[in-house]
Amino acid sequence: MSNKTSPKKKYLYACNCILCNGEEVDPRTLKKHAKDKRLWKLNHNRKDQENAIMTSEQNLTRTNSKKRKIDDPDSFQLNNSDNEEGIPPDSFPDSFPDFFQLNEEENINTFSSNFRVPASKLDKNDDDNYENEEETDDNTDQEEENEGENIFTSPKFDSDEVFVMENLNDSLETEIILWLFKFQQRFRLTDTAIEALIKFLHIVLTRLNNSQFKKFPNSLFKAKGYLNILQPKMQLAVCNNCHKMHNVEDIVTYKKEGKVTIKNCLHEEFPDNPTPSRRNQCNNPLTVLKKRKGETIAVPRSLYPKPSICQQLSMLYQRPGFENMLKPSGFQRKGDIYSDIYDGKVWKTFPFDGSTFFTPETATSHLGLLFNLDWFQPFTYTQHSTGAIYASICNLPRSERNKPENIIYLGFLPGPKEVGLERINHYLTPIVDEFLKLWKGWKVPKTYQCPGGLNIKVALIVGSSDIPATRKLFGHGSAVMKCHRCEKRSIYSGEYNKTHYGGDHNYEISTAKSHKKYAHEWLQCNSKNSRDNHFKKHGVRWSELLRLPYMDPIRFAAVDPMHCLFLGVAKWIIKSIFVNQGKLSMEQLRVAQQRMDHVELPSDIGRIPPKIAIGNDGFSNLTADQWKTFIMIYSTNILWDMLDNSDRKILGHFVWACNLLAARFITEDDLKEAQERLKDMAHLIENTYGPEFITSNIHLALHIPDCCRDYGPIYSYWLFPFERLNGYIGSYPNSNRQIEPELMKIVLKNTLIDYHLTCKWTSGLLDKSLCLLMARKTVGSLALTEEREELQHFLSMRHNISTFSKIYGTETLPGQMLKPSYFKVIMPLELRNFLCEWYSILYEKEQGEILGFMDLVVNQHARLQIGAEIFGSMISSLQERNAIIFAKWKAANDESIDAYSGEVQYYFEHTLRFPEGPKTHLLAYVKWYKCAPSSDIRFKHNFMRPDISNTELWRTEYYEEGCDSLLPVHRILCRATKFKYVTIGKQNYLSIIPLNRKFNL
Repeated sequence: MSNKTSPKKKYLYACNCILCNGEEVDPRTLKKHAKDKRLWKLNHNRKDQENAIMTSEQNLTRTNSKKRKIDDPDSFQLNNSDNEEGIPPDSFPDSFPDFFQLNEEENINTFSSNFRVPASKLDKNDDDNYENEEETDDNTDQEEENEGENIFTSPKFDSDEVFVMENLNDSLETEIILWLFKFQQRFRLTDTAIEALIKFLHIVLTRLNNSQFKKFPNSLFKAKGYLNILQPKMQLAVCNNCHKMHNVEDIVTYKKEGKVTIKNCLHEEFPDNPTPSRRNQCNNPLTVLKKRKGETIAVPRSLYPKPSICQQLSMLYQRPGFENMLKPSGFQRKGDIYSDIYDGKVWKTFPFDGSTFFTPETATSHLGLLFNLDWFQPFTYTQHSTGAIYASICNLPRSERNKPENIIYLGFLPGPKEVGLERINHYLTPIVDEFLKLWKGWKVPKTYQCPGGLNIKVALIVGSSDIPATRKLFGHGSAVMKCHRCEKRSIYSGEYNKTHYGGDHNYEISTAKSHKKYAHEWLQCNSKNSRDNHFKKHGVRWSELLRLPYMDPIRFAAVDPMHCLFLGVAKWIIKSIFVNQGKLSMEQLRVAQQRMDHVELPSDIGRIPPKIAIGNDGFSNLTADQWKTFIMIYSTNILWDMLDNSDRKILGHFVWACNLLAARFITEDDLKEAQERLKDMAHLIENTYGPEFITSNIHLALHIPDCCRDYGPIYSYWLFPFERLNGYIGSYPNSNRQIEPELMKIVLKNTLIDYHLTCKWTSGLLDKSLCLLMARKTVGSLALTEEREELQHFLSMRHNISTFSKIYGTETLPGQMLKPSYFKVIMPLELRNFLCEWYSILYEKEQGEILGFMDLVVNQHARLQIGAEIFGSMISSLQERNAIIFAKWKAANDESIDAYSGEVQYYFEHTLRFPEGPKTHLLAYVKWYKCAPSSDIRFKHNFMRPDISNTELWRTEYYEEGCDSLLPVHRILCRATKFKYVTIGKQNYLSIIPLNRKFNL
């Protein structure tokens, strides 16, 4: 084997092209420049350089033929290793590489006249080194034929999985300890703090009743033992250089001459390369030696905490109610409304072979998982990136699937830096091994409803991460090369020194078949150069996920809207185009900030800190949620009069597309409209500012409608829940040592605690006290099938204003009235008259007849809940910001049909007692704003057509109250917010901005 300690030699050629002008470059660059005719003034100078390169290659061939046989499949083979004359160039096979890349450690005795060797002397023992390499080559025949396919193989290790959870002792002590650990989890307490609390309670309880509490633990260790808390073994060590996995037991017990010794990583990146020095053997130490109780022990440098997926699934299945939550996912829904992942094409057609994986019969046994990879900083003052791979169960209702207790933890990738490129496959291998087992079928030993066990199958059906992580997971190249969902390649701009995606905005979707083909070819390359060349040509690397037979690396690589639309396109348009191109000055940004300060938004919409005019180019460090709020609510009103016409159109198209895509329910027509708006935005940017301003995010945004067709609304797969989960996990107190194993132990302990808390306890202590530890309860989600169908019917009614299909207010409401409420309130005479007139028109009866059926009292309410959305009213001062609505209505005075805006004064229930039975109506009493005097004023912010605008201007006065003030709540289109005031001439107007409905968030 060659001497690893000898100095490396760098060989340089003088290149005479117009770009290098005699500067010395490496051989690859020299040949590349010789082929490019654009870099030469005279063609004969280029020919001279090509001839010099060919002479050098021929001399190199003769030299190497004496030293060793070459059986590199990417090279050529000699028929006679002693042939002094070498092989003429025309005898090379077609597969011969474009340029023979020199190894830095090789001794080259023959080179051209313009070839320079650094000052270091040639090693006189080089011949011996070559002989050693030949001996090593003889041993390569004993290696496995498919070694190249196994470079990411995970080591074998003993399983410590426990699938059947033991029942705890049903006692008051157990409930107290469970409450303490939940208390620690809720308020992020350190182990030191909770141990002090345990010891204090031990003292108090034993003094109160020593006989009853004598077994109460007096330490944290005993408390964990009391609950049988699992402490998973860390069985995978990882090389912190090449990231190869090793069995912990093997490396910590490694000995030489009877002594514990540091074991080195012997992983070879290219084991099939015929040249040993090019196999890239790692040789990095895997352990450090430490003294413990007088003995020398080996401690792994880095650990990869990878918990058992089967064990976590088994724990979930043994929870009461878990299987019931899975059942609604099996119902197939028809129509072109996308409300959740179940309405997407992937859920309906997986695994794409004509069979159906998700059915009512398999709703509890066939699981589809969404997986995510992200890095976060677990330390406050230290730069350390920890990677986390999570999976959420898509079969669960959307309100449940992203809760920490329902998340499946696949692994924590050790820091301090992110794993580079294909080396992430070392971490994916053990995960994929387990998912292969789960795809073939695995029996859960025991579930809550099936004590005898349940056969399940599990599949990964969508990968949702930020765009760089998605590309890394599925083996795609970066955005500098090409799009990871279609065949569009980036274009390099020399003027701006960057790549862009300008030009034709139509695209051809890539295929999984071609991606897998190129990935396998990349894996078979046996040198770094051949891999790099293959990657530059096809933009594909190998991913361990491709071992899953159903994996579609194109379709499953979803585009995350959070990063693409809001942290990508929105930020680019405002900062890189409007601000950096001089369309918005810092003085104008200060004016914009003053306008924003006077806006009162509904309480459930996050505020934007006053950072619009801070920093060199404003908008300092806004989060994705803040960018979303700014673009969809603020931007049109506060920036419109500062922009020219083309910039207004760019902003208008983008805001319109965001409003469509960010809806909780979305139709096929909405997706087509959003696609067109995004294309129009891209064309406007390119025509106004140039193709260099078309970024990869702008191009990727065009793929979001396709992702919605596959997976439903963006809320089904965007990253906000996982970003919150990262913050949730990263906030846990830790010892600042071996952070990844420590975090894994914490989350698995919390999962076990949450499991035990779902069990029934006889004393009732937990039933009464757990409410103290729960975060504020959020509004429920309409996730059950029957309610979902009701909600879709409700949504269709709000657009239906035909006289042939009346809405009475008695229809099923997928929601409820909320407090503060006032029951059996006597109606004022004015309201009674309005109601009588309204009922008369609705039921086509005389008012006198209607009066005989009317109750004289109503139940009055301040709030209305529909799904996850709260509609307020003016009778509650805390809900005034939620009282603005839009509704489609037919005005009685002119029979016009339009969407009107108004203020809800209150909601109420009123009953008509007909002979055939009572009918209770759910109504809102609304004061309607007067329309602007002309459509030019109403749609002042139009950008596509005179009547298309993201906001509308309305007068500050109300229409006269009458029976039109009574609105069935089913007519409500959406909530809205208002900007006060927009002045045109001497008249003040309100700018009303519709807000997206939040059903099923």
